[in-house]
Amino acid sequence: MSERLKGIQHLLSLKERAELEAFNKLSKTRTTYQQVLAKKKQLVDFGSEYHHQMEAFGKSGAKMNLLKNRIGFIEQLEKAQHQLDAQINQLKEALLVYEKKWLKAKMDYDAVEKLMQRISIEENERLLALEQKENDEYAQKIWHKKNKEQD
Repeated sequence: MSERLKGIQHLLSLKERAELEAFNKLSKTRTTYQQVLAKKKQLVDFGSEYHHQMEAFGKSGAKMNLLKNRIGFIEQLEKAQHQLDAQINQLKEALLVYEKKWLKAKMDYDAVEKLMQRISIEENERLLALEQKENDEYAQKIWHKKNKEQD
């Protein structure tokens, strides 16, 4: 293997590592994003259930103190939902960034892999041409030797 091909192979391994790292970051961010979305859905469902319970308490004549506590809790749920919304927006942006980085790393890897294949083919063709040249020279020597013997 030529030095050139070894260098390209080393570069390919670096690009492969970079592509894998970018993919892992993208994957982790995507997982976190899905988890935060699930948390938000839980909060929304829980808040909705709490609203229904408050309506039932209000209709049944619940104590004002209990209603105030429930309202305070719902406000806390809404604050948590807003915080999760902000986190979701940050994760969406991070997903876009990591996806772009992964696609670039993938394209870089693919380009180096294609270059390595091309160099490998060129090297094989060069070796075949060299072998053919040696075979031709050998055949020419034998031909000249036979011609000298016949003379």
